[in-house]
This record gives sequence, C-alpha cells and structure tokens, in this order.
Amino acid sequence: MPLDYFIPSRLIILTLCIGYLITLLLIIAYEHKQLDKPAKHMFLWAKFIQIIAWLGIAFGEGKFGMIILAASNSLLFVSYTLEVIALLSLKNLLKPHEKKMLVAFMIASIIGFNSVIYFNNVTELRIIFYSFANVFIYFLMYRMIFSNKVTKLMKLVGSLYWFAALIALIRAILTSVTDLHTDVYTASTFQWMFLLALYIFSNLGTIGFILLMKEEVDRELYHFAHFDDLTGVLNRRSFNKETEAKLLYYAKKREPIHYILF
Repeated sequence: MPLDYFIPSRLIILTLCIGYLITLLLIIAYEHKQLDKPAKHMFLWAKFIQIIAWLGIAFGEGKFGMIILAASNSLLFVSYTLEVIALLSLKNLLKPHEKKMLVAFMIASIIGFNSVIYFNNVTELRIIFYSFANVFIYFLMYRMIFSNKVTKLMKLVGSLYWFAALIALIRAILTSVTDLHTDVYTASTFQWMFLLALYIFSNLGTIGFILLMKEEVDRELYHFAHFDDLTGVLNRRSFNKETEAKLLYYAKKREPIHYILF
C-alpha cells in the first residue's frame, strides 16, 4: 500500500541534530582521566560540525541557498573524516600516512563537490559525488574488522560503518540508473527511509564510540591492576593469582612444576 504521508525532512534533521547534542553531552559527561585523548575531542568536534552542517542543509534556502548547501556538505566531509580518524586513532589502528591520505581525500572531496556546484549544478551529480566520497571515507574502517587482535565490539562498529558505506553506494547507483528521487528535500519513501537510516546510524555510531571508550578504559585499568609500570611484568598480586592457578592445575595432573619468586 503506497504511503500518502511523509515525515517532513526538517523534522527528521532536527531530531538528528538533537541526537547529536545528546551525543556531545554523553561524551563530555563520560570523563575519565585515563582517557583524555585527542580521539575523544576529535569525535566531539565531528559531531558538533555535523550539527551545524545538517542545520544548514535543513534551513539553507533563499538567496544564498547554494552557498549554504556547498558549505554544509563541505562541513560534512570534514566531520565524517574527523569521525573516522577519531575511531581508528582511539584503537591505534591508523598509521600516519593513512591519516594524511584521509585528510588529502577530504580536501579533494570538498574541492570536487564545490566544482560540481559551480560548473554543472545538477542534483543527481551532487548526490553521486557526495555518496561515492562517503564510501571512500568510510573504507578505512575495515581495520576495525580485519586487523589482528580486534574485539567483537570493534568488529561490530566497523561493520556498522561499512554498512553505511554500502547504503551510500546504493544511493549513488540508484541515482545514476533510475529516476528515483534520492535527495533529502523531495518527499518520497526513499527520503524518509534514508533520513531514518541516517538517524539510526548516527546514534549507533555514537553508542559504539562511547562503548569503545569504555573498552579502552577497561583495558588500561586491567593493565594498571595486573602489571608493573616499571618492568611491564605481572605484579605481585597477579603473579600469586597465576601461580595458585598453575599449582592447582599441575597438582591435579600430578606433574612437577618449578617457579622462581624474587
């Protein structure tokens, strides 16, 4: 049964921006002296920039509509790049040259998108360029899925961003080969589905970052509780615990065991 009612795009975008504000408050509230890292502040800046960008897209009409649209999408390229860098840096999965590559691609995306607006301002071309740029920005999130010693949470977060890249790819393909309206302004089934998916993805991505922060804090606390800072070996408490477990194990097997305690 076809839908005869569509949620206004401005309402969804405003809801999205409220979600971003809640994100900022949650991350700011989650203070921990062991996690005062640049990645956290970078993620905060990414969400703050996204708020400004989406408000510009929602209300950027009138005489300066195209200028606001260009600036807003440019800010989105910046924010998505910062978001990916923050996530990968939090887990030490981003190499210096890859970070430079992401920044360079971000600059190229901004120049390319604004060139499309200036030389051939067609909605479909803007959508295709923007979508493919997002696919490439999110591509490096594969490190959270396929790198060594990744946790289940990291794989889940990485898969979430790859799913977002897949949605962007589908949007670009649909725009190029069909007459379907895939912009955020035209009321259609695709419009509210896309904006709803964007809202869900943004909130899940935020929750994922907060959980990754907690995972990092837990890892550091575990290290502080079990290892000596100076030597990097197990501390006395952990050594006794491990020794007790080994003694019980070999006692049950009736096998000899030797250990040295300094």
